[in-house]
Amino acid sequence: MQIFLLKKTIILTICITLLNPHVYLDTVFVVGVSALTFDMKEKIIFALGSLSASFIWFFH
Repeated sequence: MQIFLLKKTIILTICITLLNPHVYLDTVFVVGVSALTFDMKEKIIFALGSLSASFIWFFH
């Protein structure tokens, strides 16, 4: 019974995460548009900062 609930919870979490349009809107438009005015060096720093913040947020 617990395996079934775990499997159901994992599938539901994946569906909510991947099928949520706000994930893509926030990532592509809000974050992406913020970096449009940067030069290449600043874009690399911005990308590394975004990846670091995301990693810290999810695994903290």
